[in-house]
Amino acid sequence: MAKRKRRSFPGEERPAPKKSWDTVHSDEPAGGVFGFFKDYSVRETVESFVIAILLALVFRAFEAEAFIIPTGSMAPSLQGEHKDLACAECNHQYRVGVAEGLPVAGTTCPICRFTTGMSKRDASHVTNNGDRILVNKFIYDFQEPERFDVVVFKNPNIAKENYIKRLIGLPGENILIENGDVYTMEKRENGSFDKTIARKPSKKLLHTLELIADTKHRAHDLEVTDWPLQWQQRSGGTNWTSTYKDGLTFTASQRPEISWLRFRNNGPEDKDWANILEKSKNGEVFKSTPNFGRLINDYVTYNDFTIRGPNQAAAGTLKVEGVSPKRPGSIVAFNKGLHWVGDIGFETELEIKSGSGNLFFDIVEGGAHFQMALDTKSGKLELSTRPPETPISDSVITFNDADGNPVEKPVAQTPITGPGSYQIRIINADDKIHLWVDGSLIDFDGCTYTRTDIPVPHYSEEDPADAEPLGIGCQNLDVVVSRIKVFRDLYYISTVDSNFMNNETGIDPVTIIETMRNPLRWSSQESQRLFSSKKGQTEPMFPLLDSDDPAKDQFLPMGDNSAQSLDGRVWPGPRYFERDLLIGRAIVVFWPHTLSKPIPYMPNFGRMTFIK
Repeated sequence: MAKRKRRSFPGEERPAPKKSWDTVHSDEPAGGVFGFFKDYSVRETVESFVIAILLALVFRAFEAEAFIIPTGSMAPSLQGEHKDLACAECNHQYRVGVAEGLPVAGTTCPICRFTTGMSKRDASHVTNNGDRILVNKFIYDFQEPERFDVVVFKNPNIAKENYIKRLIGLPGENILIENGDVYTMEKRENGSFDKTIARKPSKKLLHTLELIADTKHRAHDLEVTDWPLQWQQRSGGTNWTSTYKDGLTFTASQRPEISWLRFRNNGPEDKDWANILEKSKNGEVFKSTPNFGRLINDYVTYNDFTIRGPNQAAAGTLKVEGVSPKRPGSIVAFNKGLHWVGDIGFETELEIKSGSGNLFFDIVEGGAHFQMALDTKSGKLELSTRPPETPISDSVITFNDADGNPVEKPVAQTPITGPGSYQIRIINADDKIHLWVDGSLIDFDGCTYTRTDIPVPHYSEEDPADAEPLGIGCQNLDVVVSRIKVFRDLYYISTVDSNFMNNETGIDPVTIIETMRNPLRWSSQESQRLFSSKKGQTEPMFPLLDSDDPAKDQFLPMGDNSAQSLDGRVWPGPRYFERDLLIGRAIVVFWPHTLSKPIPYMPNFGRMTFIK
């Protein structure tokens, strides 16, 4: 068979100049390849060599085709042309997409929100090529495509273009996008529809999470000016104390009452940094009115950069205090995130020093507390829910087993028994509690659930709820927490209007951002309309044909970076592609951009990975 030329994806998601780009979290260590081998686990190093061996076998056994990713529609899973940057304040490494023809003036760190100006003279500000991937072109000759596969297919409107997206809808399904999630809908005899959430497998979920906060990366000037910590014990005593050395460490001692360490999304905003830097220079402590915390939204760093432009604001830019830059340039509204994301979670490195008490974990979504109580003597974890103190609507949450039967009190057995160090990751996504301990998934009956209400943010003085959506507690234990990372799940935007593909509500972006900043407004009727918009729909958005001719079966694709992905949802004409346009499944990133250290063109082993 003749050798095929390597192909790229021409222009598919390249946004118009007024629009921005794609998002990715990277926790790659600084220091090039040596830093990688120092900080990454042995497992990930071995995986890189396994991939190299796999490539040789793939090419020898059957034809696979190489592609280059030019854009960031699939970020954070895959990278288009981008910049790899390290924040000068907190040293967090992150990636920002690069829009063709737009001079990038600055980029913003997702952890501390410090904006770094770009310079052509700085070698670290260079633009890197997109990922080179391999696509298995024959896998679907032997098995059916599965939901959430990353697939390559021909653009149904321009056959010469190849697209890469995640497979969301399958032939014969009725698909609804609501509250950032994917639902399938089945028609009843009376013509109405039942809807069922489509859950991402836990392994795929790990590859689609966005990093929101990380206690390891505390900005230098925030420490100097004593900016309030995001994780604190805010009520019920002062058992939790914090120290700072190469990141924040939290310590609690044995006490009979439950001591809660709780998270607020109250880091600085763009507007705060000029004041922070001035006070830090003078050795002053930052003083401000109490910050209740903002809602976690679908902000993506990959899309957030400033561009050089005229002094007057460009069309489509956002004028909000603390959002638009003071210098000439512009920021497009959707770069700041216009949708509340309730699917969140955290990962912590925790050491039990002594005691035989209990650990507690809490994740809040729409005012409902999903609480886990773990007996460190037996390792047994019990899952329960608690409704909000001031409910806006009646809500009944029911846990279910794998067969859909209700479970009154879900129980899991964990290896957390007695003193020792543990890595715990808990994510509430797609109406399921995902739990890992030391990298191993703990799956148990009752970890999925249904709820009767439409989740909207809640806040009250007695119960901050979605203003403090995460908590770690302890009772009768000496505990040290050395690192906490906060994540959110993907948010699929549901609008089908390509002119407003980043804002599904249609509400003014200024109103949206100001509302999400102020918990005291969440219970107002105006806010309720905002948070309920596009929820509670009763009919599908995308009916897909299961044809008698298999080549004409219909599939719905969407990009992980929803605000900057020209998905099927916004295509002119048919909003699907047919099976005969399917090229194959993306299987591996075999050549990300090279490193400049310790030698030029050093292979970037840390980012060679299987595509999930």
